[in-house]
Amino acid sequence: MTKTLIIQSTPVTGIEMSVEWVADATPQQVWIVTNKTLTLPDIATAKVTAPDVCGEPMGTEELGWKFVKWEDGSTERKRTVTLNGSTTVIATYEQQVYYPTRHYTRRKQKFEAKVDDEVYGLRTTALKPMMVEQQEVTTAQQARIESLVGDYLNAQGLYGLDLHHYRNFSMELWGLSRLFKSATLNKEASEKAKKWKTRGLQQTHLENIAKLFGITLTFT
Repeated sequence: MTKTLIIQSTPVTGIEMSVEWVADATPQQVWIVTNKTLTLPDIATAKVTAPDVCGEPMGTEELGWKFVKWEDGSTERKRTVTLNGSTTVIATYEQQVYYPTRHYTRRKQKFEAKVDDEVYGLRTTALKPMMVEQQEVTTAQQARIESLVGDYLNAQGLYGLDLHHYRNFSMELWGLSRLFKSATLNKEASEKAKKWKTRGLQQTHLENIAKLFGITLTFT
């Protein structure tokens, strides 16, 4: 049997909150954006954490929104919710005012004083597995392309300073491939290749290395 937890915020929505529970002795945590309905296992309680403030100065008179209370009158941002089939919780926020006449350092200090380090810490911890996975994928891709470039350079019998320069060119292409795609990538890579050609590198080698990245160079 499953249960539902409906998490709302008023008078604004789109507020990120943390939800934690324990199922089969295993702690679970997700981040949701209001308004949201969560389907949970057959558990007795769940912990919901609402941010103290959300939003930031954006050139308007609104600094953002500050937590006031839950629908049951509780003013504690972190609460344990008893689940009974379908349970709804509502967080009330009030608008904060941005005062342009206040010195910018005082505005900054006041805003940063409202930042909840614990909430951000929980959020970072929850995101770590995804960040590690992304880094592992990126590292594997980089290792593969470096191996392909190394095999090509070795097959051409290149050594010494020339080998170093061609490797530097390949690293520049790797950086560009992380920023651009398709025609834009070809154009940016071609500009890099033209500079390396003026330094004495051979156009054929530059073109062949670029092909390993799926890049077509133009020297005209």
